[in-house]
Amino acid sequence: MPASPSIATCLATRHRPGRKQSDVGGVRRARCVCCGMQLMRTAISRRWIIADQLG
Repeated sequence: MPASPSIATCLATRHRPGRKQSDVGGVRRARCVCCGMQLMRTAISRRWIIADQLG
């Protein structure tokens, strides 16, 4: 059974941050709307990275 299109996007490391985002100290945090992983992005970065693995 193939993965749903949204989960397939996450498997390709293209997470989609939700609308609810917090900004503390220049670091934005959000949850992926597809898989629920915690994401983060710094002020100088354009890409969301997985924060769950960073602790």
